Amino acid sequence: MMKHERYVALIARLEEYADNHPGCYRVRVAGLALIGYFYILTIAIGALSLVILLTISMIASGKLSWLAIKLCAIALPLALIALRSIWISLPTPQGRNLEPREVPLLSGLLEELAAKFESPTVDHIVLTEDFNAAIVQIPRFGFLGGGHNYLLLGLPLLHALTPTEFRAVLAHEFGHLSKAHGRFSAWIYRFRQTCHQLLVDLNQEKRHGAFIFNRFIEWYAPYFDAYSFVLARNQEYEADRCATEVVGKEMLASTLIKVELKHRMLEEEFFPEIYERVCEQPEPPAATYDEMYARLGGVLNTINAEHWLAEAIMKKSEFEDTHPTLIERLKAVGYEVSPNSGGLNHIINSVNSICDKTLVANLNLIEFAEQHTKTLNQIWKEGLTQSWRERYMKIRQAREKIREFKERTRQSQILSIEELWKMVEFVTEVDGIEAALPYARKILEKNPDHAGANFACGQALLLHEDEAGISHLDRAMELDPQSIIPSCEAVFTYLMEHGLEAEADAYRKRAAEHKEHIERARQERLTIHPYDWFEGHNLSPSEINALRQELATYSQIKAAYLVRKVMKYSPDHPFYVLGIVPKYRWYQRSNVKTERTLINSLVSDLKMPWDSKISISIIMLTKDFKYLRWEFRKIMRSKIYESGISRFELIWSRFVDFLDS
Repeated sequence: MMKHERYVALIARLEEYADNHPGCYRVRVAGLALIGYFYILTIAIGALSLVILLTISMIASGKLSWLAIKLCAIALPLALIALRSIWISLPTPQGRNLEPREVPLLSGLLEELAAKFESPTVDHIVLTEDFNAAIVQIPRFGFLGGGHNYLLLGLPLLHALTPTEFRAVLAHEFGHLSKAHGRFSAWIYRFRQTCHQLLVDLNQEKRHGAFIFNRFIEWYAPYFDAYSFVLARNQEYEADRCATEVVGKEMLASTLIKVELKHRMLEEEFFPEIYERVCEQPEPPAATYDEMYARLGGVLNTINAEHWLAEAIMKKSEFEDTHPTLIERLKAVGYEVSPNSGGLNHIINSVNSICDKTLVANLNLIEFAEQHTKTLNQIWKEGLTQSWRERYMKIRQAREKIREFKERTRQSQILSIEELWKMVEFVTEVDGIEAALPYARKILEKNPDHAGANFACGQALLLHEDEAGISHLDRAMELDPQSIIPSCEAVFTYLMEHGLEAEADAYRKRAAEHKEHIERARQERLTIHPYDWFEGHNLSPSEINALRQELATYSQIKAAYLVRKVMKYSPDHPFYVLGIVPKYRWYQRSNVKTERTLINSLVSDLKMPWDSKISISIIMLTKDFKYLRWEFRKIMRSKIYESGISRFELIWSRFVDFLDS
């Protein structure tokens, strides 16, 4: 795996090369993708050829070879997995499909732009629920290409734009098509999906020979991601330049700023206000999208908008998103933004002065918009109702507890640390973390090393613009590793807002390192390899007896072993392996479908007699994992269950084990 610093340095070098040699760079990206396709196809074809040759050899000799059969059993699944990963199918965009005859004005605008840029036409127009617009290409022939162009128009975005701003957005999207970004980007994106799908399938199937793909993709994927990342960034700049040819740089810049600010308004004003209603309303709102459209078509709060724009201007480029930052896009089209408050205030006033709500009407979309909005309101409410009701009841219960604790305080009763912590949780639930600050401080007076109280106190103080919160979050991270990522994110945001980039970067790096550690620990728990080490489970007799009673309810289990895998990452969080030996009658052989059904049943129904946070993997000690049966037998107290079987069945099962070994 490539380190973050090396990845960033690689992208910087590639950006410079792409700026100086754009044509050659596209050829490099295409070549890199072809190398990946060639490797996967070579392995697939080689594996299939091996299967065919071995099959022909056995037929010609008239004899069965167990070695040849085992090689076929390894090669054939690997070939099928590789071929399946290459033939990636992208989902068709969901929404309200609009026929050209239904929206003649919109269709005319699309044809005009297609003619201007000499680009392919749009095959499908789809109204969606997103605050976005995009053109995507869905392939018809897998990795061979060919496809339909879909124009996705988010209804919320249409309610935020004027007709001229909408024209700027469409011109940007047609800029992608005119430069053949659609076909090429879709091909590159599909190959990124191919690599991802290949790793997922190999990890799930746990096939022998997977290392052939794993080692290659672990080396190849970071380079391909970096090359395709820079390509996608440059394509955004090219599409913006195309848009300036249609509406000019001033209008494009105004549109980009407006979209940024309206999006922030939804995230930081509209939806928080909607979700705050759960404190008083037992049911979610019935017309959320109608309310959203009204807000999007209105003016922005000047103070908030100025703050959001200042943050957007100061925002550094991120390597998780292929879209450039707002300030990078504005500079690329030659639009200068003054960071002083007077300049920002002028931009906000300019954006607020343009609130033309006629776009949907001008495009004759009112009827379709009303129909789709009704559907979206219904889907949103139905999808949220259950969780909304649960949160409403939780807040009611929290308020009851708060009243109870406050009444005890008025009666001069002293709350314990545990009760004060409950108070912090309840108050945070109802009124937010800032309101819980006094109770967190009371905990720290009694116990300065309370991880949760340090975290709550640190978060609240930073929201109050008090730098003392950093020391509390530092202490929380020392006491509880689970608080590292949220603490680092809070401190990073605070320091960046105050212009302390060097100090902020230290917390970014710490969060990135911890995320990498978590990911490695997760990967370590996903798979079981022949070179893994195992040790005794160290569980109490009562816990083992409880688990034994659970296993006894399954008539398909002959024996069960429980061990603990020795972990390199996060060894304090134990990971157990429960190995199952299935029971078969003397005339039956191992059956994959039966064993998979038993595994699924155990995973969903088996009640573990310990903390639910403890990880466990349930495997069948047959086929690929049969070798572990002998390893587990060497570990003391690993066999936790054995069903009653007859002497004949015992002798027969040991005889079968001997033959299979």
